[in-house]
Amino acid sequence: MVSCSIHLIDNGVRGFFKPSLPDAEQIPGLVHVQRLTAAEFSGHLWPTPPQLSRNGFMAFWEDDDLITQFLESADAGQWSGGWHARSNVTRAIGRWPGLPSDIDRSIHTESDGPVIGISIGPLRLSKGLRFNTLNTAVEKQLLSSEGVIWKSAFFAPKTITCSMSFWESAASLHKFARTGAHVKAMQASVDKDVDPSLPDGTKFFAPDLVFMSLKPYRVQGSLSGKNPLPESVFGSLDWSG
Repeated sequence: MVSCSIHLIDNGVRGFFKPSLPDAEQIPGLVHVQRLTAAEFSGHLWPTPPQLSRNGFMAFWEDDDLITQFLESADAGQWSGGWHARSNVTRAIGRWPGLPSDIDRSIHTESDGPVIGISIGPLRLSKGLRFNTLNTAVEKQLLSSEGVIWKSAFFAPKTITCSMSFWESAASLHKFARTGAHVKAMQASVDKDVDPSLPDGTKFFAPDLVFMSLKPYRVQGSLSGKNPLPESVFGSLDWSG
């Protein structure tokens, strides 16, 4: 089964300019890597300065064993000592390199544990002002939502923007996504009868882009400082390795 891993590390501003990402052409089983740099949610029209010292990547792998193999190898370098979560994609709308094309697109609101919500795509710069206005209201909603455990914005040169949030349950994530400012932003972004594969992107994002829910099954490491991320952020996960 394809696994999705999220890796974060506080490695200083130097880490932003020299991210040292794993190479999908060189690492066995690594399908795709997307660079990420943190940017704290503010809920204000003008966003807070990016957190250039917190860097990471999101990756798709052929299976979980290959994540372990990478982290235990010399190729992992600094990433072996950072924070990371492993997960399976349970639902997705849109497409992204490495994401299986046959992923479930139905809506699930039941779960027996925490979930991760991720939206990621390249912003259409011509729509940046309108997007930022809508997104400010979405951030305010997220910051006050029940059931959210941890959240962070991310970006990557040139125009990739990403929202990542950890939730107590799929029901909590669904309630956030289908109410308030978030649902209004969705309605402004896509046509009513849009194809769920979003082949041409949305009004604010060019393809590829994806909105997906993931079920985490293993977390390791921790991050302190600004917007801390403890190893126990998801509590005790039922993982048998």
